[in-house]
Amino acid sequence: MLGLLVLISINFILTSCSPLYYSPNAHNVPLLSQKGEASLNLSLSGGDDVTNAVEIQGAYAVAKNIALLGNFYTARGNEPDYGSGKGSLLEVGAGYFKPFSPKFIFEAYAGGGLGGVTNFYNPDKLNYSRLRFTKFFIQPAFGFESRYFDITLSLRTARLNYHSFNFTETAREEDLTNIQNIKNQPTYYLLEPALTLRGGFSNLKIQIQLVKSKNLTYKEFVQEYTNLNLGLYFRIDTKENLRTNLKTIFNWL
Repeated sequence: MLGLLVLISINFILTSCSPLYYSPNAHNVPLLSQKGEASLNLSLSGGDDVTNAVEIQGAYAVAKNIALLGNFYTARGNEPDYGSGKGSLLEVGAGYFKPFSPKFIFEAYAGGGLGGVTNFYNPDKLNYSRLRFTKFFIQPAFGFESRYFDITLSLRTARLNYHSFNFTETAREEDLTNIQNIKNQPTYYLLEPALTLRGGFSNLKIQIQLVKSKNLTYKEFVQEYTNLNLGLYFRIDTKENLRTNLKTIFNWL
């Protein structure tokens, strides 16, 4: 099964890359329904320009209707005749979930995190920029969950604020202009809807998700607009025997 995911993800890795200053990460939509449940999602993602991205997401229901979550995102890209780039984002959050029936769940999470992006504007990496930012988000979602199939619609509203700028003055004029624009306008608001599909078994499913990102502040902002991710979603009941949960996961891998 893991080999199948690697083969499907080759299209992500082979996509070309150009300098970008933001890329949307996947939505963490765990669809937890009771205290003690936890979820883990491991995925590969790509977009129109971003390549070779890896995402790890987790959530845990600490109370009847309250859960905590965490997200990690890292991406790299390379264009031989131009340069390369890399970026990462770490987020934590908390939220509310409410099952309306055995199959329908509403959830809303809010959180924030720290991220950064580095671009090298030529192959020898002499011209570069390093930007750091904070990100805060609100993400409501409504999902249908069954034993073999899940579908979720979610909408994330995010605020980006760039606060650290380190770059060489010898970069191309176009790249310097893009960086200067961010310095002049360091705060951006984003609207990011997503559709998530899962199929498999009650505790182990394949997940595919499409995220779109729209910059509400400045439409010319140089960013990735798409995140298409594919991975494995694990549902873990911490009330069950830990050995049983781990055995199930490793058997699937």
